[in-house]
Amino acid sequence: MKIAIIAHSHYPIKQPFAGGLESHTFHLAQQLQQAGHQVTLFAAAGSETTLPFIPFFQPTATNDSIAEEEIVAYRERRYLSLMRVLKQGNYDLVHNNSLHYIPLKLASALPMPMVTVLHTPPFESLVEGFKSSLTASHHRTIAVSKSAAKSWLNAIPNLKTQLIYNGVDTRLWLPTNQQQKYAIWVGRITPEKGLHLAIKAAQLANMPLKICGPIYDAGYFSQAVQPLLSDQAVYLGNLGMQALARQVAQAQVFVCTPCWDEPFGLVAAEALSCGTPVAGFGRGALVEIVTPETGVLVPEDVEALAQAIAQTQPLSRKHCRQRAVERFSMAAMIQRYTDFYQTLVSDRVPFRTTRLPLVS
Repeated sequence: MKIAIIAHSHYPIKQPFAGGLESHTFHLAQQLQQAGHQVTLFAAAGSETTLPFIPFFQPTATNDSIAEEEIVAYRERRYLSLMRVLKQGNYDLVHNNSLHYIPLKLASALPMPMVTVLHTPPFESLVEGFKSSLTASHHRTIAVSKSAAKSWLNAIPNLKTQLIYNGVDTRLWLPTNQQQKYAIWVGRITPEKGLHLAIKAAQLANMPLKICGPIYDAGYFSQAVQPLLSDQAVYLGNLGMQALARQVAQAQVFVCTPCWDEPFGLVAAEALSCGTPVAGFGRGALVEIVTPETGVLVPEDVEALAQAIAQTQPLSRKHCRQRAVERFSMAAMIQRYTDFYQTLVSDRVPFRTTRLPLVS
């Protein structure tokens, strides 16, 4: 199949990844290409050159010199332009990871099917975009978890979704026999990820903690996290996948502290793939990823989390690995996506498209 993938414009799709969505988009494009499909990724400039990508956006998320209204207007113009390119591109299917409302509003203008994936909770502009897309007969929606689907159904009761869990590369996230006495926390460093709570829980559990991930919120890091750092709670920075996989595999426990309802929680699946059990807060999709055989989930409480860290120690690392391979492997995800794509392409009939607005 000839497949176009729309990335969001905030960050380049490259290592070290800014977050789970960047990692997911990278592997999706890579694995579809390796499976023999003709893939074009429309992404921000600076993305990984080994990917079949076209630099359609300038990354703007970290550019504080540009006013927010200018960034919003820029993204709208670029997505409008992209939809015109896609309409003429003779693609079999468009996979939309943009997190932007314009591809949704203009889904009916495309002559090919478009699949949009629910990677986030419902926010206002995206909800309005999805409401517009309900009239596009060839647009389909995928939820990355039951939790994500439920949150969107509360916002749009007639939204139909297909469940396909995100996948991890189980060939990269591998177990090791070289465990060391430390816990590890991985993720974007923002308040809703709850890193400060993980540090406090690890201290109570008398467990050294390693911390990895990009600093998204410098104010939160300096005020809530940095004062808690010590030789027992060490920030390693934002590591590349191979270095990060080694650190996760060597840890005795993976600590996951979402203070919001995570749509998926890729880091937890990566930890299980390494055979590392998870101690975390039972919110969002984490309850779908972690079972009693592979981790301990508790309410959002530091003392309860400290106990959970200790309670994971007897758990079987073999069972953790087995769950990741069976339920959350990259191979399984790609197969489910391509099966779904093929159904849409096989059912394709000539669509009556709408006119796209002109772009200055």
